[in-house]
Amino acid sequence: MSEERISLTSRMVKVFLTSRLSILFVIASLLSGVLALLVTPREEEPKIVVPVADILVNAPGATAEEVEKLAAKPLESFLWEIDGVEFVYTFSRPGMAVAITLAVTLLGDLIVGSTHEIRPSLVVPRICAAR
Repeated sequence: MSEERISLTSRMVKVFLTSRLSILFVIASLLSGVLALLVTPREEEPKIVVPVADILVNAPGATAEEVEKLAAKPLESFLWEIDGVEFVYTFSRPGMAVAITLAVTLLGDLIVGSTHEIRPSLVVPRICAAR
């Protein structure tokens, strides 16, 4: 009656510690990993299209707070109104506001045509290439 009950996990560990079969499993795992590395296709520059646009608004002489209030916030709310925009991130610094927009479609003509609705006294926003 002093016989202890050993759990299934303990018995499996005991078998693998005392058996030479575990060495075969390790070697098979390493070989399958090397085979997967050799067979998996790779490209140095994969052709993944992520629709992102960077919009730069120049406001020469304005402080970061003024740029945020006069350009960044109105631009951000304007971008959120566009169908297909999933993410808008803006930041301001003295003389410039930057909006980074994710998942854009037909953004270029829409922004350039509507710039004076945002703030007429600011320089026309520059849309850097949609990445």
